Amino acid sequence: MNLFEAAEEDDPFGDLEDQGIDYHEMAEKQASEQSSQPQQPQSQMINTGPSMMSKQDMQKIKAMKMKMALNKAVNKVLAEEESKLDAKINKLSNMNEDDLEELRAKRLEQLKAKQIQRSKWLANDHGRIHEIVDQKQFFENVKSTKHVICLFYSKTSKWAHILQEHLTLIARKHLECKFMQIEALHAPFLIERLNIWMMPTLVLAKDNKVSTQLRGLDWCAPDGKIETIRLEAKLFEYGFLEETYLAIEKQMKKNDGAVANKTKKKQQMQQQDDDSEDDLFDD
Repeated sequence: MNLFEAAEEDDPFGDLEDQGIDYHEMAEKQASEQSSQPQQPQSQMINTGPSMMSKQDMQKIKAMKMKMALNKAVNKVLAEEESKLDAKINKLSNMNEDDLEELRAKRLEQLKAKQIQRSKWLANDHGRIHEIVDQKQFFENVKSTKHVICLFYSKTSKWAHILQEHLTLIARKHLECKFMQIEALHAPFLIERLNIWMMPTLVLAKDNKVSTQLRGLDWCAPDGKIETIRLEAKLFEYGFLEETYLAIEKQMKKNDGAVANKTKKKQQMQQQDDDSEDDLFDD
């Protein structure tokens, strides 16, 4: 709407023109000024096309994210353990003899219960990868304990043997979970029933129910490099392991090594200072 049209709406009877204001002339001037101004070009979005990221780059990103998640899980466990230890130290510092005796008795009972549970697990083939050749054994084992991880594999898969080695190391550290494996050739019914279409596949069963299937290696080694600690961390995330023992042990060794190096360096510096003092007195 120009000035003339606006004035017409405000003054339909044309009384304002009697005051010496020529709105026709002002409207023409406004239109002339607008037409003389250069038009601003509209910015256009640049179409960059599909992503140029290679498959190798994607694998590196996945591996980096998995490493970050592993470090986060380890740091979280270490922080929780440190907090528990601080709380225990604080509690112990305020105990009397009766409290300490009660604590010893309770701790002894816990150790006995833990040893009994450990013996039961070992008797039930925990602590190693148990090979089964009968499909009925799968259901029997799933019913026999709370957490079960079963590896379905094929001898033609180049990754089956490598994955078995890593799972063996984890099984030795984690008696709380039962590990077993079955060759796909001996399990046609289970393969069809569980809709297993990739080898190798890990089937995770909890409380007598299959809860998760981990197919191939993308879930633990998107870059094709299988690491025992990374595998342990993923199974811990799924709730089938109590702790990341291997990762904690590695972190503790790393910390011990750092302390040892620091101590050694300090000793070397002290030795250098002593040698320098000896040189002064020799003169």
